[in-house]
Amino acid sequence: VVVLGANDDRFNYRKTGGNNYGPEDWNQVSCSDKDKCLGWPDSWELSRGWNLGGTSCRWCPANTNKKCGNTHHQSPIDLKRNKAVNNTAEFNECIDVHWMKYEDSSCTWDQIAQQGGFTIEPHALKITQPTEKVADGSLRLQCPADGGRKWGKIDFSKGFSQWWFLSHIDFKVPSEHSQEGKFYSGEIQMAHFYSVTGQQATVDNEMAHVTMFIQEYDNVPPYPYLERAICQWRATEEEHRQACGLPSVAPYPGCYPHVRNREDDTTIPAKRNLRTTSGGDDHDDHEKKSAVDHMTEQLSSSEDGFDDSKPPVHVQIDPENFAEHSMTDEEWEEWVHAYSEADKERFEAWNEGGGDSMDEDAQRKLLEWDHMPFHNYQPLIDVKTEYYFRYSGTQTVPPCYGPYGKAVETLGGRGFTNHWRIMKDPIPVHPRQVTEMHRLLRERINPPLSTVRPACEEETAAAVDSATGRVNVARPLQYTAHGHFKVFCECQDWRSKWPDDREWCKANQKHRLFDNPYNHDYARGF
Repeated sequence: VVVLGANDDRFNYRKTGGNNYGPEDWNQVSCSDKDKCLGWPDSWELSRGWNLGGTSCRWCPANTNKKCGNTHHQSPIDLKRNKAVNNTAEFNECIDVHWMKYEDSSCTWDQIAQQGGFTIEPHALKITQPTEKVADGSLRLQCPADGGRKWGKIDFSKGFSQWWFLSHIDFKVPSEHSQEGKFYSGEIQMAHFYSVTGQQATVDNEMAHVTMFIQEYDNVPPYPYLERAICQWRATEEEHRQACGLPSVAPYPGCYPHVRNREDDTTIPAKRNLRTTSGGDDHDDHEKKSAVDHMTEQLSSSEDGFDDSKPPVHVQIDPENFAEHSMTDEEWEEWVHAYSEADKERFEAWNEGGGDSMDEDAQRKLLEWDHMPFHNYQPLIDVKTEYYFRYSGTQTVPPCYGPYGKAVETLGGRGFTNHWRIMKDPIPVHPRQVTEMHRLLRERINPPLSTVRPACEEETAAAVDSATGRVNVARPLQYTAHGHFKVFCECQDWRSKWPDDREWCKANQKHRLFDNPYNHDYARGF
């Protein structure tokens, strides 16, 4: 039985109806218990010792009279490359001096799947780094390995002396941000929390997102990482549908075609990576906790919204997390050169083979995509560029963490902020992949044993186009203000190790920024 009450507020990408709020009214989405409320999907107490307290959502839509004035830093926004053009009024120097170095988590694909880390949320497709609480109440990564439990981590240049640790990844369609006015087919957002508390860092570094656009093109092969994720989400979907007594969905070309009640069918290959329903496991996707979800549970809100009286959640970080990188910069450069060449061969083989023409035998051999390498930062590898936009903003879902009033009180006005890094190039993907992402979100059903949502009922936050079936889980664009501190970092700021970047950087600045803006040739201009 689902009991609806104070934590039943929801948000959507349509219009307000009752306590299910559309984008203009997200500031009304309340939450009294961050572990149970439906309207704050990530429970974002991202810092190590801060509290959310209340919503920071403001409605400051682009192409309006700028009713929020210059006193906001809401996200998403339109990204401008003219920030990198010297001797112009828009120029804002990139102070970063090196690429974002990143290191893999100890979590394997199978470990993430076994812990229920692949979920279909009302607002996004999601991959969560599995975590668990131990006897002393501290939090640790649920991925034991011979080399210790290693968090995925990334190093930002300038202003951040410690690592950012990977929490989860959201896949959104279409893109939330735009670049020079262009929106993309989708956006992959990698959410991070800072590895030390605010007291240790002496600066308020609460959260960060590293983001890659995806763009569908007719003449490209399916993106392997996304194809494998789609198959895993479909396995989760099939498990829920079967438990709810619902029929299987139509087969997808990139995954094994599962049909129930067939004599020769034993189980979905990907399903062996899923948790079973035995042992009281309730399969509620709201309860697949990321690191930041756990961080909220010990913290309560004060009247003014920022109660630091309770100690920060202790996160267990094995010493191996601070070991030297396994590759030198020279070895990494050799590796990316080899990877870039191999990826070119993948595209060439697709075009030479006439496109999507895999026979059934070959499909069965590759159906689980286990032959593909997996890295928890795989999208950041596959974007094949080191250059990015950076700006200070907020979450793009309630409670839109990033209270501007608190931010301006901090050094440089950059505290209480979501630090965005958005890569300049989109990852090319096949149209069928984007279509399937839309379907997964459109046809989403609540988990069968959910205690916080009506079990087995259809529920999506998406706006659905009745003519095309396409969904929209992107917060509308917000207008740019001074507090966003927008910057574009490119060739003049450091030398990239990616050969694709090196070739792109040979062109004069105007040509590479605006006429031929990507490392690949699938599109010219924006």
